[in-house]
Amino acid sequence: MKSLYTAIAFLAIMTTSQLSAHDHSDGWIPLPASGDTIGTGSTDEQPAMYYLTGDTRLEADLVIADGAVVTLCLNGYQLTGLGDNPVISVDASKLTVCDCQEGSEAPEHQHRYYRNEEGRFVFDDGSDEWNTQYEAADTIGVIDGGVITGGLTLGGVFVDGEGACFTLESGAIAGNRSTRTNLGPIGGGGIAIWDSSDEPGEMERRVVINGGQVAGNTSVSGGGGIFAYEALTLNGGKIWGNRADKGGGVYISGSRAHFVMNGGEISGNNGIKDAGAIYGYLYSQFTLNGGLIIDNVCEGSNSGGGIYMNQARSLVINGGLISGNIGYFGAGVSTNWVDTISITGGVIINNSAPGDEFRDKDIFINRQDGTQLSIKGGYMGRFEVNQVWGNYNVVEGGFFVEPTITDYLTEGAIAIPVGEGVTGYREGFPYGVYKRNTSGTDIALDITPGNPVYDQAPIEAGIDFTVEGIPDSFSAVYAYRTDTIEPFAYGLPADAGSYHILSTLVDNQGQWYGQTPFDITIDKGEWPGEKLATGMIAAGHGDSIALPEIPEGAYFGTPSGDTRILDAHIADGYLYYTGSDDIEPGEVYTLLIPVGEGVNYRIFAILVQLTGNEVSGIQSVDGDNLRIFTTPGQLHIAGTSAPATVYNLQGRPVYRGTDRTITLSGGVYIVQVGDTVRKAVVR
Repeated sequence: MKSLYTAIAFLAIMTTSQLSAHDHSDGWIPLPASGDTIGTGSTDEQPAMYYLTGDTRLEADLVIADGAVVTLCLNGYQLTGLGDNPVISVDASKLTVCDCQEGSEAPEHQHRYYRNEEGRFVFDDGSDEWNTQYEAADTIGVIDGGVITGGLTLGGVFVDGEGACFTLESGAIAGNRSTRTNLGPIGGGGIAIWDSSDEPGEMERRVVINGGQVAGNTSVSGGGGIFAYEALTLNGGKIWGNRADKGGGVYISGSRAHFVMNGGEISGNNGIKDAGAIYGYLYSQFTLNGGLIIDNVCEGSNSGGGIYMNQARSLVINGGLISGNIGYFGAGVSTNWVDTISITGGVIINNSAPGDEFRDKDIFINRQDGTQLSIKGGYMGRFEVNQVWGNYNVVEGGFFVEPTITDYLTEGAIAIPVGEGVTGYREGFPYGVYKRNTSGTDIALDITPGNPVYDQAPIEAGIDFTVEGIPDSFSAVYAYRTDTIEPFAYGLPADAGSYHILSTLVDNQGQWYGQTPFDITIDKGEWPGEKLATGMIAAGHGDSIALPEIPEGAYFGTPSGDTRILDAHIADGYLYYTGSDDIEPGEVYTLLIPVGEGVNYRIFAILVQLTGNEVSGIQSVDGDNLRIFTTPGQLHIAGTSAPATVYNLQGRPVYRGTDRTITLSGGVYIVQVGDTVRKAVVR
């Protein structure tokens, strides 16, 4: 059966941290397979340092002794727990896990897995049953380097007790599961941070991830990768491919839970009901300063492919990228009853709710006290604030995809079109929001329009109009529109016409100091293209010539001139005509064809000069010597130097001239040379 979660086969190759660069000599102790309590009596000054000497299946799950300070190097090997308890329990102690063989391609350091139907990585245990499941699985992969696995009820690493701290420098915590739904931690397939005493004033429990990976873990409740009841910090590494009922990657809950993400990546995680990447609940706090939250999925129709904060204390976004996530009611970021929301940076874009336009938003903020909601910066996609109590006007800075951001501006803030050259602009975010300057005063610019003429380039300040009064370190952002085209577009116009231009004076701190409107007209220019057409004319003989290109929006008028040029008319860019009986060889006969005004150019005329020729010089073609043949994409004429006309089957000329090789698209054509007509098929 194919599962709903995203199939990911990831080859883990990451940089080994400095802590992992050791040779297990002085002070290192092989980890005994007997497991149980380790590190007794160790301190910060004299930590206990253990390492694996091979793949190890524990006889008893590991417990870090109270007050102990322990470093465990996985050394590229697999550490497997018994399944009934966490593989490692950190109780009022400190544990650092590293892996000096992370990324190793040595066979003994490569750990194969398949992904089962619940979404958990199952590693090779050498059994025939495993091999059968591996061959039948939809998703298989290899982790290169050390792995902590086999915690099948309470997860991989459990952190509790006053001051307990777990640091992951490198290595993988993968293929673990939490089945608890009440009376204790409600999740944490990979790592769980718990506070069993909940006594005020105690030192907090902490997990710090600087590298490595938390991958392919599951929880029947919350936090497939990590559950945090207290402090979690992600500086590097990757939380990927985990799955849970809520918060496929991370679940944080409670007033002491605060997750700070400074870097690293949370990707490819799945939430069955809510939040593919991060679920924050019940007075918890999440701060995003950097890193990637990408390609996570909320499988159900609830909130947040990326982040969902529900009844939480705060959400702060200062940086990072939130993109490619799938979910509803805010596929990137979704909030409900959050006390404080602050967005000052970061990029939130290209998140989606497939097939549901109504709920297809990058950011959705629901049921929020407007006095504690502030958006001062960042780059944001489709945005909606719903049911704000007291005030919808919460945006005073940042760059946005949609002009509807004007619905949410704070008093005095403006949204204007922006583009290349504007400080802070990023492609794909064409609307910038600027806060009213703190002094509340306007600086009026002195702008004098000139009389520009169309020259194919946008008009320029200092050339086509003058502007004075821009202070140092300030810049003017221009936008324009016509009487018939709204709204304003960024920049300055290029096409001929009359325009309303708005100049907004801004500083590099995202504040505006006044807007100065002015009108300007760009006159139509002189057409720089060809204005002469030449050809031949013979008494009693019909012919045609191609006319020069004319400007966009222009049109050919009625030809006029020498009355010996009969039946002169224009079709499909060609002038057709017949010579009267008075045509003399060598004489030149002229017509003028007026060209009406184009979009950007004034009216002008095309001069046609036709030189008289002998009728026989045009018509005398020896049909017996004429050869017409084709090669792929080309038609060839041989045996004559006379001009040829090639028609398509609709009777329209597609070529006229004296070329002997003519490039054509595939099809059937009629070729006329003098009075001889042939059919040709071009393949």
